[in-house]
Amino acid sequence: LTPDKNKSTIERVHVIILVHGWLGCPQDLAYIHYAMEREAAAIFIGESNDDANQYVNDGQRKIEDVNDKQQQSNEPFVIHTCTANEGRTNDGIQKGADRITEEIQDVMDKVMAEYHNDVTTLKEITFSMLGFSLGGLYARVAMPKIIPPVYQSTVDKNDTNATSNRPLPKFTPKLFCTMATPHLGCLGHMYIPVPNFVMNIAPTGRDLIRRTPLLQQTVTDPKFTEPLLRFEKRIAYANTFGMDMMVPTTTAVFLSNSDCSAEHHVVHHDHHGDHPHIALVVETKAHHELFLQNGHGSDPSSLSNNNRGDDDASDNMADRLDAMGWTKVFVDYTDSYHPSPDSACKTCYKCKELISEFACRKPWRFYLPNGHDLMPVNSKSAFLSFANRKGRPLVDQMAKDFVYDVVYGNPSAK
Repeated sequence: LTPDKNKSTIERVHVIILVHGWLGCPQDLAYIHYAMEREAAAIFIGESNDDANQYVNDGQRKIEDVNDKQQQSNEPFVIHTCTANEGRTNDGIQKGADRITEEIQDVMDKVMAEYHNDVTTLKEITFSMLGFSLGGLYARVAMPKIIPPVYQSTVDKNDTNATSNRPLPKFTPKLFCTMATPHLGCLGHMYIPVPNFVMNIAPTGRDLIRRTPLLQQTVTDPKFTEPLLRFEKRIAYANTFGMDMMVPTTTAVFLSNSDCSAEHHVVHHDHHGDHPHIALVVETKAHHELFLQNGHGSDPSSLSNNNRGDDDASDNMADRLDAMGWTKVFVDYTDSYHPSPDSACKTCYKCKELISEFACRKPWRFYLPNGHDLMPVNSKSAFLSFANRKGRPLVDQMAKDFVYDVVYGNPSAK
């Protein structure tokens, strides 16, 4: 956090947490981090956006330079990429979530120390998260310890800061975003089927094939669902047309095969290239009342693989996630999506239609299924940053919309 000569005028701070995925490291998300810092500076300082394509190997220097500039604003951004899980992603999703929880608490403590003291009275902290791949599940499982549940909100409002004897700032969960995250796990959602005994080797694998109840609990247990419902917006990005070997479309945007699946209302069909690599954006309508029925709508045991088939459990999880209300972004790195006249005019899709249109590889067309690294512009090394440069326009647009949404609201309302 950079000291600010004008701290006394700061009333709102925006905190964004980035979480990497399986076998990942913070450098995987370096380009996303830089793009968000740049967009924050562009909004508050009036800086012209750097050409993102210049970013290859000096990303850390650019992050620091841009961070210094945007901290001069009256609404500084604190963008933090978690480091706690580097080299430790095989010991189970819960343990990884616990580690990032401690790291996020440290970040929030520093924010309070820097901006809520005798010089500055901070009125609001906005909080947003972006999880890539397994990082999205880490973020969801960490929710109970990060976002105070609704029944604790009154206590939070009346609490005071012991050191300054001032009311604590309002805590506003803003955006929760996932990119290529296996929300439904891997069971039945694999590019190439992997025997279960292989996935059973490590605790994280057991979580992902739902041999533990953790993923089911994240959609049935109030301690997981209530914090996620408090975010103003939930967004999920998915690769399409078999471009992602790690996380196929059906689990990244949790598409159900159920005949009773939620309707997906079209925000826009973008096959003309106005938004790079985005084929379709849809929204599901929120039905939060379903999470309040009979204590919380359903018994978690009803999703157990011992009581239901794997497909039914997966569909049930997808339906409950849809009931929270999500924006789903279908990404096409093949640049080959040309919808039929009927599809181009559609205003609403059922899940089965989305699966049919976007979940299968394009026939008679060869392309590498490297979308998983393209989506965050994996920048673990200079070579990977260059090899994944095709993903930069998407990240640039995502970062622009994300930062605008944090500050002003729905980007579509611009």
